[in-house]
Amino acid sequence: PASTIISSGATSAPPASTGTTTPASKLVDLAGVVTHAGEQEETLTFENGLFFRGSRLKPEARRLLTEVAHQLRKQNGNLRVQVIGHTDNSLPRHARLSDNVSLGMSRALAVFNYFRQQNLFPAEAISVSSSGDTDPPFANTTYENRLKNQTVSLRIVNR
Repeated sequence: PASTIISSGATSAPPASTGTTTPASKLVDLAGVVTHAGEQEETLTFENGLFFRGSRLKPEARRLLTEVAHQLRKQNGNLRVQVIGHTDNSLPRHARLSDNVSLGMSRALAVFNYFRQQNLFPAEAISVSSSGDTDPPFANTTYENRLKNQTVSLRIVNR
């Protein structure tokens, strides 16, 4: 799938499995955004720092999610958003979560709940899923990439 990487300022290389990069003028206009063109959909992957431990959103993550939602809705108020939770390939350290699929789902639900509480997207426009550690946005080959994989992606589809 197409991929857009959103960073809160730091730039980094895109995931190895995606195509060429172009400026992110299509969906969002934020510092550190790289777009990988797709035919039917685009995916926004938030690079590191969205969560405290586990799945609790940081205040700066809330601000970034709000800004992204506003820019997406400005482009097209009729979007469908799938929130996908990701993890690195290490086992969760959280007692209430027994596996990475559960941790990924917990992250996706945190973003879903934030979007709903803030009325950023209608409930029928949002779905959630978890890829756990099976489809990481970044290769789990370095410590830095494992940190980046502790994240969520937003798959954006026009209705």
